[in-house]
Amino acid sequence: MSSLSALATRVVLEVNDSTNNTLSASVTGTLYSEVQQYVVDGIRDYSNYVYREVFDNSIVTSANRRSYVVSALSPDPFAIKRLEYVQSSTNIMNIPDAELWSGSMYLFSGDQPIFPEANNYFNIWYHAEHDTPSAGSAALTLETKDEEIVINYAKAKIMEKAALDQRGINQDTSNEFLNIAQVFERRYKEATKKAQTPFISYKG
Repeated sequence: MSSLSALATRVVLEVNDSTNNTLSASVTGTLYSEVQQYVVDGIRDYSNYVYREVFDNSIVTSANRRSYVVSALSPDPFAIKRLEYVQSSTNIMNIPDAELWSGSMYLFSGDQPIFPEANNYFNIWYHAEHDTPSAGSAALTLETKDEEIVINYAKAKIMEKAALDQRGINQDTSNEFLNIAQVFERRYKEATKKAQTPFISYKG
């Protein structure tokens, strides 16, 4: 996985790449810290649509317990994708229904707990939000194949700023930058839509 600073550097190089975009020296007024913030904003927006999948097997069963706190898992679950009850290495049962509410996972049928035995454990696959990086060296949690999505978000913001900076100075240049910003924004939205995490009712 890349770091925040690595993605910000890619953004700068791609926007200033005269071979690909004919925009050499067009963002000289944009600070590197601003570019990093655009990347962070892009990750936050992307995280509203694309979640990461996490596996955990640290939850140990207790006798006759109907719910288990899962908010302490790292990262915090947003939605359960799949759940298994592991009684032994040769006896693993898919759990057909699990409710996630207010940081806890509920497992019961009617008013009775599904699993009365203690000291077994669960295999849980779940969706979680992406980490918001707080430093340039912070490792990103988005998949490598999705980095270009966030890069396009940041490039759109840079070009929008460049368009605003040129307004009233050179309207033709401003319009050109705005058109390019819209292209990057469209690429971002189209790619985000394709990568969006599908959510359906939980079935084990």
